[in-house]
Amino acid sequence: MTVTNQFDRNNDYFTAKKTGKVVVLRFKGNPLLNSAIFKDRDAVLDYFDLVSSSDAIQVVVLLNRSKRSPRETYCEFYKMIFSTQYWENSLLKMYRTFDQINFKNH
Repeated sequence: MTVTNQFDRNNDYFTAKKTGKVVVLRFKGNPLLNSAIFKDRDAVLDYFDLVSSSDAIQVVVLLNRSKRSPRETYCEFYKMIFSTQYWENSLLKMYRTFDQINFKNH
């Protein structure tokens, strides 16, 4: 992981760059298809804690680097989820992760 200031990050899952009072966070790959979201969930949530506790940041822009169409991504995601024996657990885990990210930002 690379850190150039308190808010800049570059790890396996996302990059974040502070410019003025704005942080641009770019997920690497597609967050829905990237199984690392479950492993790196705490890193993302900790980063949101850092940003939300600072008066130096007023806006966080979330971007996705996916080069695929939304339809392709959606279909591939559900094929991946339903291909496992424990697809219900995988789906619930993903939804809980996104819920936590959303709750952290409100």
